[in-house]
Amino acid sequence: MQKRAILYTDNNENITALAAFLSDSGWTILTAGKTARILDDSRIRYIYESVLEDSSVASAERSALTDQVINTAFNRDLSISDDDVLNNIYLICINMALPSAAENRRGQHSRSASAYPESFFISSLLRSAFTNYRNVLILTDPADYREAEILIKTENVTEEFRLYLAGKAMNMISAYDSALCNCISEGSAEQPVFKNYLSLPYRKFSQLLGGSNPHQTAYLYGTDLSGIKVNGREFSGNEISADTMSDMSIVWDEISMLYTFLKNQFSIRTINSDGYEFTTQFTPLTGTVFTVAIKNKFILGTSLALSATESFVNTFAYDSRHADSIVAGCSSVIDESAAREIIKHSVAQLIAPGYTDSAQQILREHNIITVSASKIECQQFDFKFINGGLIMQTKDLTLFEKWNIRTKVRPSQNQTDAIAFGILSIMNVKSNCAILLNGTSLIAIAQGELSCEKAAGNLLREFEDYRKRQAENSVAENKTAEILISDSYIPFTEDVRKLIDCGVSVIVQSDSDSPDMEFIKYCDEHGVSMVFTDKTHINF
Repeated sequence: MQKRAILYTDNNENITALAAFLSDSGWTILTAGKTARILDDSRIRYIYESVLEDSSVASAERSALTDQVINTAFNRDLSISDDDVLNNIYLICINMALPSAAENRRGQHSRSASAYPESFFISSLLRSAFTNYRNVLILTDPADYREAEILIKTENVTEEFRLYLAGKAMNMISAYDSALCNCISEGSAEQPVFKNYLSLPYRKFSQLLGGSNPHQTAYLYGTDLSGIKVNGREFSGNEISADTMSDMSIVWDEISMLYTFLKNQFSIRTINSDGYEFTTQFTPLTGTVFTVAIKNKFILGTSLALSATESFVNTFAYDSRHADSIVAGCSSVIDESAAREIIKHSVAQLIAPGYTDSAQQILREHNIITVSASKIECQQFDFKFINGGLIMQTKDLTLFEKWNIRTKVRPSQNQTDAIAFGILSIMNVKSNCAILLNGTSLIAIAQGELSCEKAAGNLLREFEDYRKRQAENSVAENKTAEILISDSYIPFTEDVRKLIDCGVSVIVQSDSDSPDMEFIKYCDEHGVSMVFTDKTHINF
């Protein structure tokens, strides 16, 4: 009597070699679906097992196959007992694509269907194999197939190896169950946002180039990285270090947030200094290009302009000279003109929706890693690991819901649009943070400060350094400070007075129950608009 194996895989890497080995070794292969078609193409014999694929098959037939897996028993040398004619499934090779909530959103499955996908029986079959792992060899990872072939051929399959494979199987099942849970609960009003157990079905994609330090190891986990290409090839991960990957994520999150919030026109309720209520309208970003430069989670520059080239010029005008291996990002396709501006600076990685052939050639000649990503999607949660667990919180995705203008002067329309851009630019920046804008270009930033007072003081020094660099470079248009924005509040200090003397005409900070009337009076005397928003944007 022949030994039998069940092969049913979504990831078909190495499956042909495994099937050929089993067939040549006298095993009977049971399979269906995509795996069966692959074996057909390779002319490998098999028995079609409809139970694996056909959801209309009677439950008794599925139970019969499950019972055979559970009841399989054999001697340590894989020999078959004479009185056991059915329970001889000694190997199961199964891996499953995780249920996708995105497919449900696209209408490919109804909610009721997502609760009981066709692969649910396959996951149950895998669980049954786990209960009998001492007798049934369970393969779920293509990387293990070759080792399994060698051990079977030499009749040296140890219990330690079986337990190792069983652990991998349960790891995959737990991810499957987590993904299924997320499919069922997504969008359901009855399901809490913060469940009793955290389900993160992230798959290991690849080892990264390195950790934050040379002695650290890092791997990339995720749900779907299929849309990302590096240097025009499918993303593998080993070209990029952990710190660079973190910076790339911040860059693309900045771009995603900007276009999620400001792509379409929106308005907010605003209350004037005399109590008059009106609506503030924001101009959509049609026809504009957003760029940002990051190093170790610190913003080196950011700008919104009419072309990628102009936007990069403004972005790198702030502080790109003090950093190497910069990660930069752009919301539009990189053309030759933009590429020639980028290579003037220490950019190591660049992320954008795409690149022209001439731009790709220029960037390649300067050893700049180009990353293509076009999926605009804001993350919904923030996670921070602590000893023994992690903190999960909803992501800061609300700019403001109302404004209180405490001064006699209101911001102009251009200044209003720049305020929205500026607040979005600092929402991912470590607090305490304050920035200076000239239009929609960042010209000074104080980030990760110990207090709001220090943020304001360092902002003044950063702006003075900026003006010195502009003068040293003989820049004809020496941009002045125009808009001062804080992620919380702005104290009325001598440094703030000096910033107003430097040209600041708009100050934006969070709401205060007891605003500093002396500060407001000073702004009125100097023609400065002071806007209190209803939101802080603290980020540690």
